[in-house]
Amino acid sequence: MIVASLFAIALIVVTLLWHQKESQEKQIRAQGVSLAQMLSGLPLEQLVAPLGQQSLLGTIFQSQKDRNFAYVTIVNKENQPVSVAAAPGITVPSMDWPDTPSGWLSDRTVTTANGENVIEFFAPVYADGAIAAYLRLGYILPGMGISFEQVPFFATLALIIFLLTPIFYLLLRNEIRPLRQANAQISAAIDSEQFRQIELGATEELSDFLGRFTAFVDFAKQRIDSLEHEQEKLVTSKNLITYSKTRIENVLEAIPEAVLILDQSGNVSFANRRIGTILGVPHADVIGSEPSEWCNNAELLEVISKYSVEPEASYLSETARLQVGDKIQRQLSIKAYPLFSPTDSTSIYGSLIVFRDITRESAIQRQQGEFVAHVAHELKTPLNTLSLCTEALFDEGADDPEGRVEAANIMHDEVERLAGLIDNLLSITKIETGQISVERQRLRLHDFLEDAFGVASRSDKARDLTFELDLPADVSSIMADKDLLRIAINNLLTNAVKYSCPGGVVSMTCEETEQTVRILVRDTGIGIDPEEQGRIFDRFYRSESAEARQRSGHGLGLSLARDIVQLHHGTLTVTSTPNEGSEFIIEIWKEAGLLKQVI
Repeated sequence: MIVASLFAIALIVVTLLWHQKESQEKQIRAQGVSLAQMLSGLPLEQLVAPLGQQSLLGTIFQSQKDRNFAYVTIVNKENQPVSVAAAPGITVPSMDWPDTPSGWLSDRTVTTANGENVIEFFAPVYADGAIAAYLRLGYILPGMGISFEQVPFFATLALIIFLLTPIFYLLLRNEIRPLRQANAQISAAIDSEQFRQIELGATEELSDFLGRFTAFVDFAKQRIDSLEHEQEKLVTSKNLITYSKTRIENVLEAIPEAVLILDQSGNVSFANRRIGTILGVPHADVIGSEPSEWCNNAELLEVISKYSVEPEASYLSETARLQVGDKIQRQLSIKAYPLFSPTDSTSIYGSLIVFRDITRESAIQRQQGEFVAHVAHELKTPLNTLSLCTEALFDEGADDPEGRVEAANIMHDEVERLAGLIDNLLSITKIETGQISVERQRLRLHDFLEDAFGVASRSDKARDLTFELDLPADVSSIMADKDLLRIAINNLLTNAVKYSCPGGVVSMTCEETEQTVRILVRDTGIGIDPEEQGRIFDRFYRSESAEARQRSGHGLGLSLARDIVQLHHGTLTVTSTPNEGSEFIIEIWKEAGLLKQVI
């Protein structure tokens, strides 16, 4: 309030001084114009006194009581002063007279040599009807200063304003006293965190305001209580919805299929993590996006778009098998289900699309078909041979001893081949169905390998081959199923004998490391092409080379050997060079190594 009072005093003083300056300037202009017109009408002889006498100008200058009166002078046509009367310290400025009559009687603002701003009035002085000289009157422009005489006035004005300030302050303080009390009661209510009635005594207007304010506070309290109650209900409902949503999402995340939920606008509102694995798209790119933004497979996009653009298509679920992916080809089964409104069975909120990877199932079905075809072919071949031999015996074999012997040998070989095929099929079937159990026992590997190698070397097909056995005498024992491991070793030795050329060498060695035992079966036979080495362990696979086709076989021996080795947590690998031979390596963990591997 003090600052406001000082500002008001300053504003009033400035306004008065500005008005005073304007009034003085108007008075000077009126006085200067009148005096210039009056003096210019006098004869030049009266204005200019003889030498040694006081001129009329000097008399006029001395009679002027205006302190702003600066000078009065008469100058000739050459602008030389003829008579001058000026205030002390004032220098009359020079002037170029106007040439046109319109500028002979006028005024201007000039600055003297001592820096005073002067308003000058000038007029021509005539003699005998012609301009004989020029009259110039100068007045100092008034400023906005305060004179000594004005100090009492302004002091009285400031005193009046300062006296009004405390009176206004006391009146205002008396009016806001109820507001202070209300503020104290409101602060106490806030501190106690309780709404309560605010009771005050005040003037009529303020009392009415406080009453309405108190009513508003009561209304606000009731509204806040209602909102808090509604908020509690909303929080409870939200928690229930969140819990239900979380349970549903957890269930959808747990199922092995990929799940996609499209809303009414066709955007993805939910997708479980399996969607990224099956479709090969990042999970974050799917949520909240249209299928066209993340699905690059045109066939798959067409199926998904059908349910996003035409929701009524979801009324019927369908199955589609599509090839998706660039590097990994997957075959998918796609089923769509409508999401009906719980209150209106005719309204659809969106679609639930389930993607199931049936690549393995399709492959198994295809393999089963191929397996049956291969088995039928492998069974049919020896049966046809047996049938031909039987017919030969019936027709002409009874009178031909050599023919009977040859037919009997062929029938014996085919029966052995058929029995071996059936044994391998039974073993593979048991391994696939989990009916076979590995009965591990401590196996003296030296004696076991020596016996298996001896049986292979004494077969009829091994007559023209050289057999080499290199077994360390102190080779460690292993825990293995003796019968199963014998099948695997026999299959490797049988293949080595079968695919070796006359005069070739079949060898078996055993190497031991700190953690594993390696059994190596080598031959110097026809070898295996590099592009076929990755497929020789597939069931019923036979090499396409003519030399391999000349040897009988059904393509199950190596597959069975690998399955048996894997049941022992081992590995079976091959290295081969065409026309030089092959080497098959069985590597089985010893007890210490197997324990370390498990840990």
